[in-house]
Amino acid sequence: MLSELYHIAKNLSHQGQEKRLVHADFGKPGLSGKLNLYLLLGEDGEIVKLEVLQSPETFSLWTLKKAGFKFFPAARMPKPLIALPAEDPRWAEIKTPTPEILRGLLSAQKHAVQPIDVRHERKQAERMSDWRHEDHATIGNLQAFASHFLHLSKDAKSFGTKLSVALDSALERNRDEKALKPLQALLCGILKEPKNKPSEVEFKVQIIFDYLPKNEIAGVLYSAKMKQVVLECLNSEKTVPPKKGKNS
Repeated sequence: MLSELYHIAKNLSHQGQEKRLVHADFGKPGLSGKLNLYLLLGEDGEIVKLEVLQSPETFSLWTLKKAGFKFFPAARMPKPLIALPAEDPRWAEIKTPTPEILRGLLSAQKHAVQPIDVRHERKQAERMSDWRHEDHATIGNLQAFASHFLHLSKDAKSFGTKLSVALDSALERNRDEKALKPLQALLCGILKEPKNKPSEVEFKVQIIFDYLPKNEIAGVLYSAKMKQVVLECLNSEKTVPPKKGKNS
């Protein structure tokens, strides 16, 4: 089935009639209402960079989605790296944040970085690992990414620590004040102080993961070719028939 889909898509492409596949689990990540970061994984499985997602990059994004709005490679983080309650006096210091202030908070609390559990996203990465496709280069990049993500996130505490190191590097090289809010959000959330209501810490951070293979100069997950391969793999997955009722 997968081979047939690949050849059909190839023939249609040659005829200028590229097949437009769809799948219920394929779509674009929701970006509005969230603070969006971009994380690039290298071929050694280490984080190459963490930065604020730039507007031009959002056009080509895709993601897998499942019930409960679990997305991947767009991953909605479950909590900030550091737990800072709304009544903590340190909020007064970071009300007008600077990279130095945020790095100082991270350094002082590096022993208390929270574990980041992304078990639902890991299931999607495992799903990708089972895919096969005749475009070996493209599927190879996708599976390499999935493998590196699974290794990076296999231990929640270690994952949180590695994110904190990447965040510290992002803050160190930051030269844009507008980028501080999303970076602060990953660190400790954003303090909301509504009138006539108790203050609360809001956390709505999404990380868009990407992969940088050797000899490439940019991430490869969001190309048109990758999207097509992902859709073909999704449509070739074996479907489990619904269980029959007792009275069937």
